[in-house]
Amino acid sequence: MELFRAHSNVSRWVQVAVFLVAALVPGEVHLLVALEPGVRFELIHRDNPSSPLHKADLSFSERVSLSLRRSMDQRNAFKNGKQSNIRSSGRFLSAQTTYESPVAKRNVSWEHSDYTMEITLGSPPQKFIAIVDTGSDLTWVQCKPCAEDQCFKQPNALFDPSTSSSYHTLKCDDKRCRDLVYSLPCEDSPGGDCQYVLSYGDSSRTRGNISLETITLTTSTGSQAKFDNFAFGCGHRNQGTFEEADGLVGLGQGPESFPNQLGSAMSNKFSTCFVPFADRGSKASEIIFGEGAAAHFTEMRYTPFVYATYKERFSTTPYLLNLTGMSVEGKKLDIPSEALQNPGTMIDSGTTYTLMGSGIFKPVVQAVAEVMDYPQLNTSSDPDFQFELCYNLSGVQNPKLPNATFHFIDADYEIPPDNLFVRVDEAGLLCLAMINDDAITIIGNYQTQNVHVLYDRQQKRLGFAPAECGS
Repeated sequence: MELFRAHSNVSRWVQVAVFLVAALVPGEVHLLVALEPGVRFELIHRDNPSSPLHKADLSFSERVSLSLRRSMDQRNAFKNGKQSNIRSSGRFLSAQTTYESPVAKRNVSWEHSDYTMEITLGSPPQKFIAIVDTGSDLTWVQCKPCAEDQCFKQPNALFDPSTSSSYHTLKCDDKRCRDLVYSLPCEDSPGGDCQYVLSYGDSSRTRGNISLETITLTTSTGSQAKFDNFAFGCGHRNQGTFEEADGLVGLGQGPESFPNQLGSAMSNKFSTCFVPFADRGSKASEIIFGEGAAAHFTEMRYTPFVYATYKERFSTTPYLLNLTGMSVEGKKLDIPSEALQNPGTMIDSGTTYTLMGSGIFKPVVQAVAEVMDYPQLNTSSDPDFQFELCYNLSGVQNPKLPNATFHFIDADYEIPPDNLFVRVDEAGLLCLAMINDDAITIIGNYQTQNVHVLYDRQQKRLGFAPAECGS
């Protein structure tokens, strides 16, 4: 049942017009088919100087170390599994009981996110830079009124509901409000408005109104598409370090998520294309909503989403896949079936490097080590350095590196060497870009660089094809 659905006043002509179409070059599978409807946005990595998350004083090795830490923190988001229980006998608990965001269970602040995108809310539109996360559902921004000590620093002005002719709050007795796990009961909601509270593992939190507003999607071409009655969190009390973004765009599968609300108007599809790690500081990645996200690639392959384990393990609605095996250099690895099936393999834009359960990780490391012919380095002396398989390639030109393959139901995804290994410093240290974990397997955005990843929510499947992202 669809609880939230924004109303689109975008005509098909506008949908066609706002989609950025690449020039057609025969034989290049990464190019998009002309005049497919949809909207395209730039995704800006934190290492890009135009990102509000950018820190100009970091060295190359410091950026890699922080991206490694972000992956470990993302692991903590899902390791404890189930959501906080804020209901009892069909009723909400008191206002003092707050829902913990699954992403917040990283026990860290939002400084551990990679990508941002631009959205606008209100009539006339007000612009915001928001963190993008496929592991979250609610889209929220900071709002006026907000006392100075109740709002964190952000690049743009706070959203001002009083200046928008299209703003109105959802009422607490509305079914759409009652069905949200982080909404408060009516007795704890002043004025009868729908109130929410999201708390985070580092004691950060956002609290405010679940409101309805017109969202204007301004694409990288300057064209606009408007959607009415978009449900979002209007945060009036926001504490902690959210690191100079204006809010968050939730791309998960919950009823209040960004793609679910756009729904059929955008064909229930979106796709990402992350630029290579070496280009993230100079080029923009992209996210496309609509039929344009399903542009025709000669090598597009699909694997179905897995839904059965959501309620058992996760406090959100992540995108889970069924990983059936792995290969290195074409050799199928001996991996226990239980390691592959429990609880499923997640693909997550907020995780940088892939994390693997030990039952998968150890065979992969052994197989890669067997085919590598370079000096291996011992990194065990540094407890904060989570890469376990590293090599000294100082002075080596054009090293010979293996590939690996994820085997999913109905599809295989070959991981090219550039996505399998990461250069850790400028002296020649190269590591397998995967991390051992005892709880969960998460495919990170590093492993999908230069890959067109399609989240086909309509057909309940994930598609992927090689691409030249950022070109």
